[in-house]
Amino acid sequence: MKRHLITFCCLGCALVFYFVGFVLPATMLVVLGMLAELMFWLRVFFSKRD
Repeated sequence: MKRHLITFCCLGCALVFYFVGFVLPATMLVVLGMLAELMFWLRVFFSKRD
């Protein structure tokens, strides 16, 4: 369960970074959003099966 919580926190962080990065023209926040989203998808597709 803890693994799922961390995975969805990555998605939440990505959405926040995207939103703030596009509202304020902040390229670094958009890049952080991309990294957080990448981490989310890697955790979804390459997760360990319990």
